This record gives sequence, structure tokens and C-alpha cells, in this order.
Amino acid sequence: MNSNQIKEKLIARDGLRCSKTGKAVDSPDELAIHHIVPKSKGGTDELDNLILVSREVNAQFSNRVIGSTAGAAILGASLGGPFGMVIGGVVGALLGKSVDEGEKNG
Repeated sequence: MNSNQIKEKLIARDGLRCSKTGKAVDSPDELAIHHIVPKSKGGTDELDNLILVSREVNAQFSNRVIGSTAGAAILGASLGGPFGMVIGGVVGALLGKSVDEGEKNG
């Protein structure tokens, strides 16, 4: 699957919005494919590790685990059932907190 096909699948799954900010965009060109867990940290190119974020967010969080409750919920959903969604939400909340604290601390 090429990047355009991946982006189309992500748009079908998540819509035309940034998974980090929740902001809707007018065009797919305003969104970038982002790895929830970066490849450099063991992440894969599987759809459950990919989200769409605005180009600004993608540049800001390049090569870091992004604190996205939406992205973590997607990962949790891949575990299956309500348990997976709960785990995904908890992980997303923790990741969001750690990223935000890292920004405050430098």
C-alpha cells in the first residue's frame, strides 16, 4: 500500500481532522500521516499505529510518541472489546500527560 492509499484508509477511519487537536481541516493535504509509536522506537507501519495530524503537529512531535487519546484508543481497540478501549484511553491519557509535561519542562 502506498502513502496515498494509507491516507485514504485513515481518512475513512478518522475523518478529515487532526487526531491530536481534533481540529477539522478542509483538505487531505493539510494532514500528515503520523506514527503513534515512532518507527525509531519500535513502531510499525500498520494502520493501528498510524493517525492523521495537522502538518504543524506532525513537525512538533516528530520522532516522539504522540499523546493522543484518539491514537491510543485506536491501539486499544486493536486489542478488542471494551477492555481494549479502556486500556487505550488510559494509555492515551498517560501519554498525553507525559508529552505535555515534557513540553513544559523543556
